[in-house]
Amino acid sequence: MTHQNMQIMEASSIFFCGYHQKESYRRLWYWCLFISVEVIFLSGLLLFSINAARADEWIYRMQQGDNLWNLTERHLTHLKFVLPLQRLNHIQNPFQIPPGTEIRIPIQWARQQSSSALVLRVFGEAQLRRQGLAQPLPVVDGMQIFPGDAISTGEDAYVTFEFADQSILRLQDNSELRFERLEILGNSAVVSTEVNLQKGRTESQVPKHSPINSRFRIITPSAVSSVRGTDFRVGANNDRATMNEVIGGLVQVSNQHQSINIPSGFGVLAEANSKSLQSVPLLPPPDLSETPSLYERIPLNIPVRPLSGASGYRAQIALDESFTQLITDFDTASLPIRGGELPDGDYWLRIRGRDSLGLEGFEAKLPIRLNARPEPPFIIAPQHDSVVENQSPELQWAHQPEVAHYIIAITQKDSNFSTPIIYEPEVKGNRYQLNQSLEPGDYVWKIAAVSAVEGIGPYNDPLSFRVPVPGPALESTDVSDQNISFSWAATEPGQYFHFQFARDEDFKQPIVDTFIHESKITLPRQDSGRYYLRIKIIEADGTHGSFSPAQMIEIPSKYPYWLFLLLPLIGLLL
Repeated sequence: MTHQNMQIMEASSIFFCGYHQKESYRRLWYWCLFISVEVIFLSGLLLFSINAARADEWIYRMQQGDNLWNLTERHLTHLKFVLPLQRLNHIQNPFQIPPGTEIRIPIQWARQQSSSALVLRVFGEAQLRRQGLAQPLPVVDGMQIFPGDAISTGEDAYVTFEFADQSILRLQDNSELRFERLEILGNSAVVSTEVNLQKGRTESQVPKHSPINSRFRIITPSAVSSVRGTDFRVGANNDRATMNEVIGGLVQVSNQHQSINIPSGFGVLAEANSKSLQSVPLLPPPDLSETPSLYERIPLNIPVRPLSGASGYRAQIALDESFTQLITDFDTASLPIRGGELPDGDYWLRIRGRDSLGLEGFEAKLPIRLNARPEPPFIIAPQHDSVVENQSPELQWAHQPEVAHYIIAITQKDSNFSTPIIYEPEVKGNRYQLNQSLEPGDYVWKIAAVSAVEGIGPYNDPLSFRVPVPGPALESTDVSDQNISFSWAATEPGQYFHFQFARDEDFKQPIVDTFIHESKITLPRQDSGRYYLRIKIIEADGTHGSFSPAQMIEIPSKYPYWLFLLLPLIGLLL
């Protein structure tokens, strides 16, 4: 017998002599069977490298009633591993181990059965490459994923996976991920998941209180992230650098030079060939107190208060609060965040800042609603900041075939629409003539479209218009032999007038077209006949009012009419 075998026998004898007489005969039988059958095998097995075991092992937490014998019987491939397990974990008594004790178990010793992952949700286009298939397959909801499968996502495409331990992994757009290991270890004691992220980003949640333990590892070109009950993110960029961001729990990040534990609230950038790994605090969540929850325009325009230390931002929108059904992602270096062509509906928005290393911090989220359809029509008149021609203007807009009717509201400027001056809930066609006169002043109006399919859409941005002071009416006319004078009511300080005098009612060829500051004017007397005049007021700020209605005057002849009747008689007498 070799020296190593002698040592094993000596260690076994020491343990056996110390064994309490009250231990059950069953346990004694196990031990004797182990000594008699396995002693030669163990001499070689104990040469197993502990360092190698540490590199690929899982942690089992002892429960009430557990010992190394029944643990090995349930979860390992053979009872021959009892003594190696005892040596590896420095256990004094294999039958009396306090509950909660963590036991390191090399993967090679455990029972192993293949598992799979499930595609919970696909948004956009993603492809699966599977061994034995010449062509890639489109990734669809409900698809099973097996070891060796590789997934690639396109632009604005996202895939959410669920594993046997209820862990969730979300693969973002422009990413490549390969599933290296999907196994259940022991008697369903732990789910072992190992994926290889070649490029892109993942977001993972490994449950802390799942009935099944988790062993979760993400391999990237420059680091390995090993996880125990946590919420974390991993990214791999084109420079072969790895970003690890730990939101909850603990992540062990390792490269060929170093291994460090990253606690919650910290992250690490592992660059290619980097010899040092240094964790840094993650940015706090952004302040969304000024971010609205209702959006009525597309593409979205999302205001966010700037976050100190942020060099960029990521915003995501999903159908559910847990963001399992992620549908869009914005990555921007500036605020506000813009983009997104989404159907109307209710969503969840979450935003986080990105620091100078490219590490993304804690997120803030809120529910939002999009109601952008049917879109309000294109406005023809009155345009924003325009002046209407009269006190009962006509509103006009572009025709929308899919719209059943429109809602119109008018109110005074600098007031809200809670009590509008005019509210018409069902206007057909693409124009509306006011049936009442508006007092001179500033107003705003808005319009919303209503369709049978989409219901009531959003209003347009309120458009302001001015109803000008109407042109003054003529108060007096004085015709002399040489002149003709007109006067009208005085105006407010700073106002002046535009005066027109013409033969034709349309004023196409005015005889007089002038601006005056007094409320009267004197013109040379014109030939007898019919004339027209009109006046409009110009405000102190230069705003032109509307012309008064054309007013007709008759200029009499300089000679009495009876003189013209005597002209033929005078001619006969001469």
